[in-house]
Amino acid sequence: MLSYELRHAGIIAPGPVLAMLLADGSNPRALAFQCNALRACLERLGADDDAETSRLLQHELADLAGGGAALSATLSAMAAKLRTLSDRVQRRFFTLLPAAHTLEDEEILEAAQ
Repeated sequence: MLSYELRHAGIIAPGPVLAMLLADGSNPRALAFQCNALRACLERLGADDDAETSRLLQHELADLAGGGAALSATLSAMAAKLRTLSDRVQRRFFTLLPAAHTLEDEEILEAAQ
């Protein structure tokens, strides 16, 4: 909160608070900062598709901080995207088992013989 007070001279307004918590790339507690850090890690690991997802989320945060009309629904949608990204990263880098796949009809017939 000290950062907010220093930047906005004690004036409490939702717009600057949203900007600081969502889209401030210099604030380590901001979602945009975290998305940027995640994107950098994923790029170093060669996970460019997931890095792109993180970059798109970062842009959505910047757009959201400027608006704020449908904040609750938008944040819920973004939370779902972050959960999906988290699951993909977990499967890609932390799961020892290969991804499961379904057997095709031909494979089922071969296994039955």
